[in-house]
This record gives sequence, structure tokens and C-alpha cells, in this order.
Amino acid sequence: MNTGFLEQQRYLEDLARQPLRLIYCQQMDETSSLWNYAPHSHPCLELICFLSGDLTINRGEDQLDAGASSVVVHPPQALHQEFPRPEGRREVIALWLDGPGPANCGSFQAVDRDGTLRWFFQHIHAEHRRHSADACQLIALYLPALLLHLARACGGGREDALALATRYLRENYSAPITLSQLAAAAAVSPSYLNRLFRRQLHTTPTAYLRSVRIQAAQALLLQEDLTVEEVARQVGIGDLSYFWRLFRRSTGLSPSDYRRRFRRETAETETAPS
Repeated sequence: MNTGFLEQQRYLEDLARQPLRLIYCQQMDETSSLWNYAPHSHPCLELICFLSGDLTINRGEDQLDAGASSVVVHPPQALHQEFPRPEGRREVIALWLDGPGPANCGSFQAVDRDGTLRWFFQHIHAEHRRHSADACQLIALYLPALLLHLARACGGGREDALALATRYLRENYSAPITLSQLAAAAAVSPSYLNRLFRRQLHTTPTAYLRSVRIQAAQALLLQEDLTVEEVARQVGIGDLSYFWRLFRRSTGLSPSDYRRRFRRETAETETAPS
């Protein structure tokens, strides 16, 4: 965890101990006239929970790739500019909180890995629409809890999505996996995950999954009690002819040739003089 994350966590934890007032709460999609795409800042703390879609946010020297299952935090006076993407639908819940002063850190984001942050945003939005005394009391209780959960969630950053996605593929390669399932496991949007794989690994999630499956098949082919068809099925490839083509393209050998070569090399090793 770097110093930036620690500063962000301390900032949110300090906010949770201050008296805060909700002055704005709105759920909106990409068609809303409330979006401001010019460089701007806010006098209040702004929190944006992404329910769906993507948005690139320029925060000066670098950018944030915000998307589904992330929460963006804009401290007071933090200059930022939002760049919408044409593909897909975007839906967010935005909160403005009065009370906190400017932070030492600029805009940042947290990853909602288990849906907790979304739950708070949705319940705050629902209570805000009630306009009742008990709703105000509940919001006053929700806000510090939300900030503490945000502090807990901001310690990893969205680049962790790549580690989460690759681990999910390695652990679940034998099952059918869609891009939507993989993105949900990594707490990001499918389009963002595609871009992350291409930028960091120079491949796609689909190609990475194929590679994991072939590596697993190579290990399974060394077991004498499994047929090639059983190996294909165990690595999540039900079409045997496709498995043969994919294995040959990846290794230069057919599954049977790969197994025979291993047997020959093992026999030569065992009979070699010590």
C-alpha cells in the first residue's frame, strides 16, 4: 500500500468523525443534463457510485478509469474533468456532503468488491427521497459508516482488478466463464477489464483463459488414467476437435503427441546411467 492510499484512508476516516450534512443526492444516467464535462471543482465533497457504465476522469497529471462497482471521491476544490465514452449505458448515484474542507489528495476512487458501498448509496438515495425526520436520522447514521467503508475499500485501487481477474480465471477455468462474470469478480465493467488486459498483458481475457486451459491440459495429459476427451472436459472445453486444434496451435503438438513425447522423455531419463 503506498502513501497515497494511506492519505486517502486517513482523509475518509477523519471525515467520518465530523458532522456532515447531505445537501445533494441524485441518481442519473448518461442522458442527464446535470453532467458537467468541462474542467471544474466543487465547494463540497462529491461521491459518485457507478452502478453501470464507464467514465474517464482527468485529475490533472493523470486519469482515473471509473466504472461499475467503483466509487469516485472528489474532495472540495479538487479540479477534475469527466470524459464520457460512447459505448454502453452509464448510471450513477451522486452525493454532495457539506462540512469537510479541502484534502491533501486529489480525486481518487475505491473498489466496491462485495456490494457494500452500493448498498449504502442506494439506501441513502431511498431515504433522501422520503423527506421525513426518521429518514434524516438514518442518513446521518449511514454517512459516517459509508465513509469508513470507503476508507477500507480505497487501499487497493482498480489496478487490482487485473490480479482479481487472472486469479479467478486460474481458479475457475474448468467452468464456463463469460466476460460479464469475470468483470463482476474483478469489480469492474467488462469494457474496462478488456482495456486493462490489453494495456497490461497485451492480450484479451478470452485469450488468457485459453492459455490457462492449455497449461492445465498439459499437466493433466501427464496422468495416464485420463483420456484426451476427459482432459478436454476437465479444462472446460467440451468440443474435442476444437480442443485438438487449440492445443496444437498453442504447443505445436497434438495432445496425443504431447503425451507420447513426455512418456519417451520420462523413459529416457529413467534408463540413463547415473
